[in-house]
Amino acid sequence: MDRRIHLVWIGPEDDAQTTASAVAWSAAALGWDVSVWRSVEGLPPAYQEPLRCARTDQQRANILRWAVLEMRGGLYVDRGFLPRGSPDVLLALTESDRMHAGVTVKGSLYPGILVPGGRFDGWLLVHKALAEQTPEARGGKMAFGSLTLWALGSVAAPLPPEAMAIFYWEPPPNREREPEPPFIAARRAACEACDQATCWFKRLTPCQLWARLKRPGMICPLGCWVAGGDSPRRG
Repeated sequence: MDRRIHLVWIGPEDDAQTTASAVAWSAAALGWDVSVWRSVEGLPPAYQEPLRCARTDQQRANILRWAVLEMRGGLYVDRGFLPRGSPDVLLALTESDRMHAGVTVKGSLYPGILVPGGRFDGWLLVHKALAEQTPEARGGKMAFGSLTLWALGSVAAPLPPEAMAIFYWEPPPNREREPEPPFIAARRAACEACDQATCWFKRLTPCQLWARLKRPGMICPLGCWVAGGDSPRRG
């Protein structure tokens, strides 16, 4: 495994949390190269078609994370994940041919932490996601993000507990300061009360769940709450 750590931020201006995360990883990961990727310029030709379909910075960032891992190897971390200790424990994964991904306490894989294996091919994953998106869905904010949830299970293994132990989640500062509107609080309560493990909301990270709960037009897959309402349908 290459001693490289990658963070991605694509936006109109620098992001303070991304910068702070890079500083934290640089301090904890002695001997590792820490990079923040801010542009999709210069990516391999195979990624150009997905980039032409991408309509938001979030879509481009989702594509960039896979391209960076394919080009450079190493470790990808979302800006919200900070180190509890040295990432040297990840070097034990060097001989694995399988990709490894972060894992929630419920055992679901998520793309906020990624370590490519010896046969990693980011291009195939991106194009798989592109093929599965309808023309209408491609314009959605989370297009290409779905691949990092749905395609992971076929190509990735969960990081072992000793590897996950070096990470902890730090929410963006603005998310801590913002009061949670009543309709979001009601939706969150309904999700927490739901015991249906088959609901794909259960596989989301806290950041991803927040992004869905706050959308006025979002509908719970199992009908726990309705679009635009501030009251759960059940739960």
